[in-house]
Amino acid sequence: MIITFFNFCSEEKPTEQLTSKEKSVLQKTNEAGDKISFSITGDSTKTDTAKIKDKEKNKDKGKGGGIVPNAPVCGVMDKQYWIMEKYLQIPNKRIGIWINQQFYNYEWLNKIKNYYSFSNLAVVWPLDNNPQTMINRIQLCESVGFSRYSDLMHIIPSKYNFWVTYDYIKDFLYHYTDEPLEIEEHTWSLTDLINASAAILSVRSDAKFLVGSADNQYTTFGSTLPYYLQFANLTPNSGMMYSDYESGIFNNINDQSEVWDFFKNYFGQTKVFTQWIGLDEDYHNLGNVEYGRLLEVANDHNYSLIWLYAGGASELYKVDIFCGYAFQKGWLNKFERLWIYTCECSKTNPCDYNQNDLADGWVLSNTYATSTTRITTR
Repeated sequence: MIITFFNFCSEEKPTEQLTSKEKSVLQKTNEAGDKISFSITGDSTKTDTAKIKDKEKNKDKGKGGGIVPNAPVCGVMDKQYWIMEKYLQIPNKRIGIWINQQFYNYEWLNKIKNYYSFSNLAVVWPLDNNPQTMINRIQLCESVGFSRYSDLMHIIPSKYNFWVTYDYIKDFLYHYTDEPLEIEEHTWSLTDLINASAAILSVRSDAKFLVGSADNQYTTFGSTLPYYLQFANLTPNSGMMYSDYESGIFNNINDQSEVWDFFKNYFGQTKVFTQWIGLDEDYHNLGNVEYGRLLEVANDHNYSLIWLYAGGASELYKVDIFCGYAFQKGWLNKFERLWIYTCECSKTNPCDYNQNDLADGWVLSNTYATSTTRITTR
């Protein structure tokens, strides 16, 4: 594993992140009042070859051969840093993600599952429209740790895509189709939606058929909302999601949270139990990043599941930004490890230099990963 560090011996703490398995933990509170869980057990995931090394004590053979106990080592010091290795899922919170099709590879899917700790993943119908490609894609998702029985959501563009792979995806927990009545090419009718919902329910009583709509209360001519309301009332396993990301019908604020409120009131709280946040759509370069506010609204609505739409996204640094907000708003925890950085003074007479003055001469000579870990929460 290649690790790059910056400003090793300065007061600026490194932020490089590694990968490790979660530990059994105890809890305490740090000086900032944050809840901190930590373990002081050995790391069973790798050989601990980086234990903190003991320093030799300087021996002062002055008059009479006396030795000064614990004399400092000139020009050598250790600095401690907590370095995040991964995010951790919170037991009562789940975050799902719909990724761009170009990122269906083992490396990226493994990072989604085991570094960002997304608990759910939307499996998208492939561009080649080949059912076998869809089956292979599902198997790839399962190979990194996602379970079809609890974690995967089948994305269904049309009724054809649903039925052609029905035998393979019928035991999924979540199924989703986007704007089926608004987009003619999706070929759905109200009857088709009801029939698909019944087929899903016949296999799993706890499975959910989620439908996304960009419609709103002020679309009176050709509005799809009354039909979706019929669908929701006639299907016990259905759920409704708002599939747009701006203020839409209300225009009072810049995000979609007011439409979330409207959907909750229109369809009922039991039918609107999760929503979409757009990785690109809810990120604005002028500093108006909406992730945090939307996660707060999700908390206010008592959602235990939220979905991140990154289907058209290629700027993956935004996933890091989103997860940072998810940590701040109580949707993710952090798993951190204590590292020791040994710094040495490169000057000719290091004993003449103050170890608290890090401006010049100090060079990183080694790093040590300890077996001490902690889980930080908000």
